Parts: sequence; C-alpha cells; structure tokens
Amino acid sequence: MQNPLKHYSLRLTLRSPLLSLGQRRRRAFDLFFGELVRDDDVTCAAANVYAVRLGAGDVHYPRAAAQIGSEYLVRVCDEALTRDGHVQEEIADCFWHPVTDVYVLDGLTGAFEAAERPVLLGLFVQTMWAALSRESGILFLDVPAAELPFWRHLMGAEQLSGFVVAGGDELARNDSSRRASGFEDYAALAQLHGRSDAGRN
Repeated sequence: MQNPLKHYSLRLTLRSPLLSLGQRRRRAFDLFFGELVRDDDVTCAAANVYAVRLGAGDVHYPRAAAQIGSEYLVRVCDEALTRDGHVQEEIADCFWHPVTDVYVLDGLTGAFEAAERPVLLGLFVQTMWAALSRESGILFLDVPAAELPFWRHLMGAEQLSGFVVAGGDELARNDSSRRASGFEDYAALAQLHGRSDAGRN
C-alpha cells in the first residue's frame, strides 16, 4: 500500500449561518464538515463533527440536535451531557484533565480498497481530531462498539457510559485505557471495518 499521507489531505469546513451586523443568534453547536481529499480532488471520506457551544443560555441541546437531524448527536445530548451542555460527571471523571470542550463525530463514510479502509479512515479521524481538539476536549465517536479495540489503539479511545470516547489526552484513570497492542495486522483491521452499519452504538 502506498503512503496515504503523501496522497491525501484534510478539508475541514465550518458551516455557520450568516448574521447581519449587530445581530446575535444563540446556537448550541458549531458544525464542521470534514473530507479526506485525494490529490486529484476526489473526496474519499467524509464526516460531520459538532462542537458543543457552552454558555448558550436557554438553548435546549437535544432539541437543537434533533433540528440538525443527527440521531447520534441527540443521543449524546440526552444521555451524556447535562442540561447546560457539560459532560456528565461519570464520563468527565474518567479523564485526568477537566473536560471543557465536547465534540461529536457522526456520519463517517469512506470509499477505499478493503485493505486501505481502516488505515485511511483512522488517519482521517485522527487528523480531524488533531485540527479541532484541545487538551481539555473529548470526542464522541459514532462507531460500532466492536471497533473499540481499533480506536483505542489509534486514539486511546474507551467505552464510557455506552459511548466510544477519545480525549485530547489519552484516558488515564484506569489500566484499560492504555492503547492495546496487536493491531498491526491491517488485514484483520480491514475485516473489522468491512461491516454494515448494523451494530452501531
């Protein structure tokens, strides 16, 4: 397989409504659209990333998520966040650092050869996260729970309260948060990723 870093780049777009001068509009999320773009300008993978905006006043986060149309974002808001958009204590307590920034990734798609799929999708998500994250940030990943070993190996992700979550810094509260070994077999990873959308969280 050719070196993917040589032939692909990240295109990250912030989608924001235009506001007239002096107008204020409270919103619950910043919406980013990420694309993995080949050198010939072909988009090979895409995903949505939602950044939770704290201090949005009386914004109702699950309702705002439903208006966007992301079922996974609604679930995160309902089950993992407080009414004011902060992450629930049982999740926040799994990190050494205070959690001040929350991101949610969903709609991850990609079209690659089977052997390349896990490597390129992993690099795509990792690069997006590097571009957006801060040390105090966490990322909820809408991926099947069966893929947790891969995302743990790649990004130090862990399953917390039923969600696959990665941090700006790796989870470090328990031994299970350390990156697993034994995932250098990319054929096995390709088999793992050659799955239908059934079994998502």
